Amino acid sequence: MTIAEDLAARAAALAADSGVMNRIVNGPANGDGSIVETEGGPVKTLARVSAEYATQSAWLTVGGAYAAMPGERLYLAAGSAVLLPPEPYQGSRVELQDREGTWPSNPPTIAGNGKSIEFFGGTYESVRLASGGAFVFDEGASLWRVS
Repeated sequence: MTIAEDLAARAAALAADSGVMNRIVNGPANGDGSIVETEGGPVKTLARVSAEYATQSAWLTVGGAYAAMPGERLYLAAGSAVLLPPEPYQGSRVELQDREGTWPSNPPTIAGNGKSIEFFGGTYESVRLASGGAFVFDEGASLWRVS
């Protein structure tokens, strides 16, 4: 094989591999194109992995102080303190639940981490919850809303 033939073969292999990579990175979240066949076996597209992650219902159990991230679902122990995400985007959501039923006597404190929290008609820097709920960020109002 000559150098030119070797280079041509490598360029053809690179073109084929980049096509596979493109389908993995840019493919759909579901349907036929959401799994790409590769030499090493089937690979899920980035969109499919992201969609599967987003629909997981895993809850993290937290006690004490905790800095939350967008999309987290937290079981909070009594008296916990949670900082909501510091740089939320429109629709950022953090769900909180009382797994042990202890919040009425020792509620957790939830802090907006630089953003206000709309709660019972007022806005606050932090709130104490007696039951679970979700904090959803409203970018237009630049505050967290409790739902």
